[in-house]
Amino acid sequence: DVCSSDLGARLVVSIVSLPISSHSSVSAMGAQSSMRGSLALLICALCLAVSCRAAIITVVPDSNFTISDAIDLASAGDTISLSAGTYSGNGACDLTFGEEDVYLVGATGNPEDVVIDCAYEERFMHVRGSPAASLGNVTIRDLSITRGLDVNGGGMVITFANPVIENCYFLHNIATSLGGGLFVQASSIPVVRGCTFSNNTAVNGQGSGVLFTGDSATFEDCEFYENNGGDTGSVVHLINQDRINITNIHIHDETIPAFVSSASETIIRGLVIEDIFSSIPGCGCSFSGGTQDVDGMVVQIGRAHV
Repeated sequence: DVCSSDLGARLVVSIVSLPISSHSSVSAMGAQSSMRGSLALLICALCLAVSCRAAIITVVPDSNFTISDAIDLASAGDTISLSAGTYSGNGACDLTFGEEDVYLVGATGNPEDVVIDCAYEERFMHVRGSPAASLGNVTIRDLSITRGLDVNGGGMVITFANPVIENCYFLHNIATSLGGGLFVQASSIPVVRGCTFSNNTAVNGQGSGVLFTGDSATFEDCEFYENNGGDTGSVVHLINQDRINITNIHIHDETIPAFVSSASETIIRGLVIEDIFSSIPGCGCSFSGGTQDVDGMVVQIGRAHV
């Protein structure tokens, strides 16, 4: 790598240091100086355009080079590409993602093809920054995350981070407390887009699909099927957030309260809650505190609109 080895810089120095004949005229010296500068700029441009390109780090199932190894190797601008197959065992789960400007993606674009199976031993991943420096510009896309297990966030936890989670399936994950599929906390501002949450469980009841306790969030084009939090739980639970944006969310075939928000501001542009069955009256949707800006919400309990 030219830039990482500093060869590019040494070439520039060599060109700038080319000797000038003592017999050269002032005009010739000026021309040579201009030529040196142009060559130096050309090499710098080549260095940036060719040698310093972001890397694509490929991981394949059942390899000695694991997802954990790829995360440790990645630097800003890199993409970790997971080939089709199932990833499990050491190096596939219980991961911490803490590098900015890195993409973790399924290679095929179809989350059914790239499966992270944690076998109910640990959660898949903790996306984590710090109180002093929130983690930004991280994208996780096109993965199925299944059979994760932890106290909070059976599939994934986000802490002091602002990732984009896109086109992912959260399936059969278990939190022994809160947030069966996904748990968001501590001044995080995630975007969750185009994801499916199915058959996740929060033993404590709140947020069997997702639980947000972060700063604010954007949540769009997601579906929820048959998540389980008991008769007093919730599927999507938003606690004490500044602002939550909900767009085109579909919750159905659930047996518990579907949507609960105590955010300071809840903005809804398309929320469908249907086929909800519970012994608790009014369990479809609940708001407490703050303001609600709602346009396009349908709640159907027991197949009867309310």
